[in-house]
Amino acid sequence: MPAGGFRRSLGTRKLPAISSRYDVAEHLRIEEETQAYLGAAFENGGDDATFVTRAIRDVARARSLVSKMRERGADIEQD
Repeated sequence: MPAGGFRRSLGTRKLPAISSRYDVAEHLRIEEETQAYLGAAFENGGDDATFVTRAIRDVARARSLVSKMRERGADIEQD
């Protein structure tokens, strides 16, 4: 298997794998999602301050993304 991931074939023609990096900040659009995400981070992170800090950073980035989308007129559920 290639280092870049799985490859699909179509007859004799090889197609590269299509993948993208998952960014949780793109999915934290409403307050309930944010609260659930942070709650899970505190519960699962335990004493790992780095784990919890990353979750807080994700929420900050998500709020910035939502703010920018609202400025551009995107239809996003209100908090």
